[in-house]
Amino acid sequence: MITRAIEDRINNALAKKKAVTIMGPRQVGKSTLADAIIPKDVKVLEINGDNTDVQTMFENVDEAKMKIRTALLLENPAEERSGSD
Repeated sequence: MITRAIEDRINNALAKKKAVTIMGPRQVGKSTLADAIIPKDVKVLEINGDNTDVQTMFENVDEAKMKIRTALLLENPAEERSGSD
């Protein structure tokens, strides 16, 4: 796997028990990156941006609102939010 420059930043955030959001266009390796650096025993909330409900939930959201909405999703996970088909 190609080592990405962002890996150190993600690993540092994870070490501090911080939430990490990996966002980007389709098919650029976001899931591959997450799978490579996040240990299998770590609880992960994966939100699929292709889901129109998810798109609506995160439109025009500032950092504070993003933290609140992500916390709510962690408290009340639903399978349909993960995009698992």
